[in-house]
Amino acid sequence: PQSQTVTELSPVTFSVGASGNPTPTYQWFKNSVIVSAATNSSYTIAASSYADTSAQFKVKLQNVVSNVTHSVTSSVATLTVLRDTNAPTVSTLIPSASSVLTSLKQIEVHFSEGVRGVAARDLWINGSPATNLTVVAPDVYLFDFPSPANGPVLVSWSPTNRIYDLAFLSNHFAGGSYNYTLDPTAVSGELYLSEFMASNKHTI
Repeated sequence: PQSQTVTELSPVTFSVGASGNPTPTYQWFKNSVIVSAATNSSYTIAASSYADTSAQFKVKLQNVVSNVTHSVTSSVATLTVLRDTNAPTVSTLIPSASSVLTSLKQIEVHFSEGVRGVAARDLWINGSPATNLTVVAPDVYLFDFPSPANGPVLVSWSPTNRIYDLAFLSNHFAGGSYNYTLDPTAVSGELYLSEFMASNKHTI
C-alpha cells in the first residue's frame, strides 16, 4: 500500500495487489492492531480524523496449502492528515437571497460542510429568531418562523452563534446576512420541480 496525504475528514483508501492459489485472505492492521472487518484487498476510511495523522497501515495475506499456512505482510503505509483550517460557510439558501417572494415562513440552509451546534435561535428574521429547526443532514438545516411583515426582510445570523464545523480543531461559522422582499402580489420567480416524468411528451 502507498502512503497517503489527505485533508481532515476526507476519505482515504489503501490497497494492495496479490495473487495465490488458493486465493489469499486479507487482514488490515492500524498501528499493528487488527482493524475489525477490514478483510478485503483495499481498506477505506470514510472520513480521516486529524488524530490519525502519522498512523501506519499494513495488511497480512495468507492462504493454506496442504494444511500448511503461508503468509506475507505488506510494507507499511503512513497516513498524513492535514488540518482543516477553513471555516464553514453558507453554500445555498432556499429561497435564494435577494428573492421577491409572496410568502416566507421557511428557509433551508446548506452549509459548505457538516456543522454542529446549530439552534433555531441562530437565524434571525427582522431581528426575531426562528421558532423551529429541522436537521435534514449534517450540512442541511431547515428553519421555520412566523411570516414577517410585507416589505424588506433582513435575515441574519446571531453574532453569538455556536456553530462550528466537525474538524478536530473546530472552525467557527462567521455568519452573515441576506435580504428578501415580501410582496404578496408578486409573481414567484422560482420553480421547484418535485416530480419528473421520464417519458413525458406533452406536459411540464
